[in-house]
Amino acid sequence: MKRLFLLLSIFSCFAYAQENKPEWVKRSDAYTERVNQAEAQFTPESYGQQGVEGLDDKILDLNPGYLQRSRKATAETIAWLKKSLATEKDPLVGQDLQILIKAEEDSLRGSELNEKYRVPYINVARQVFNGVHGLLDEQVKPERHAAALIRLRKYTGMMKGTQPLTQLAMARIREGIATGRMYPAKSQLERDLTNTAFLEKGIGELFEKYKIDAKNELATLH
Repeated sequence: MKRLFLLLSIFSCFAYAQENKPEWVKRSDAYTERVNQAEAQFTPESYGQQGVEGLDDKILDLNPGYLQRSRKATAETIAWLKKSLATEKDPLVGQDLQILIKAEEDSLRGSELNEKYRVPYINVARQVFNGVHGLLDEQVKPERHAAALIRLRKYTGMMKGTQPLTQLAMARIREGIATGRMYPAKSQLERDLTNTAFLEKGIGELFEKYKIDAKNELATLH
């Protein structure tokens, strides 16, 4: 999965207070923000934690064809970035556009190689814990906490139009196995299985700490 929000650290905007950013930095940030918005629909939990707004009730897309949809979005983003670069007159902004294009192209190629050679593997317990913890945290505004229950209902398939994340992950894994791709490391699987009970317990404790009734939803995790 892509993590283009890390590119924010490449740009020198971190050296300036928001109100003192040079115009070229603001424009570079705007390009990065648009790229992040395009990618966030596939891994919204991670991007939401990095400040992309409007993602609190969204979850990881594992529905059939998710990799193809993701790569299509990436290809469209690359085309848009290249078009922007062709008309960009500021060399500093142009340099940042080149960085974004290279990151997107590398991500696209990595996705193609992973799908070709590796069985897709998703640690569901870790994914659910991280998605919930990203909203149930002392640094998150209280009005955002309730969205954690919406996420949990989507993870467990209790919300209309959703399927349990466990079922979706298993379906994607079986598709990979059927084509004879490389399995994940045994040591990783054993470690993740060992940690599952701990993570499930942690999810329950988070809802209890923030006084959100999720008994029915949590019961489906076991």
